[in-house]
Amino acid sequence: MKIRKYNSGDMAKIRELIRCILCDMYGSIKIEWEDFNYYDVFFVAEEDGKIIGCAAIKKVDDKVASLKRMYVQKDFQKNGVGDKLMKKCFDFCEKAGFEKILLTTYSEMGNAIRFYGKNGFVEIEKPSKKLFPKSMIKNYKGRRIAMERIL
Repeated sequence: MKIRKYNSGDMAKIRELIRCILCDMYGSIKIEWEDFNYYDVFFVAEEDGKIIGCAAIKKVDDKVASLKRMYVQKDFQKNGVGDKLMKKCFDFCEKAGFEKILLTTYSEMGNAIRFYGKNGFVEIEKPSKKLFPKSMIKNYKGRRIAMERIL
């Protein structure tokens, strides 16, 4: 298994990975796709030519980054794939001079919340509107959780 940076040829495979993971959780859903080049860095985990995980970092300001699009295929969870993706993200953020990483997730994603906690993230009760863009703290029926990790 290797972790590498995203390239434009990965887009369809990443979208299928994310769609499968979210459909397993929620059933049929509509996903609004962004251009993955929007992120400052986008990593993929690859096993035998198949994309099995991904994670992205987006700059919020000079000191703060946001972890986005962190997904690992169910068959590969709890096998170190997420840890390796997270380490790549942490290394990137530290080299870029960020002091904090923010993320949002959903309350029903218990495994993800535990994984983030294991990796040093803590829940933020009242996220700062200055640090969290409106799109990150939009309240999806009270299910959205904000977390941060100090580097």
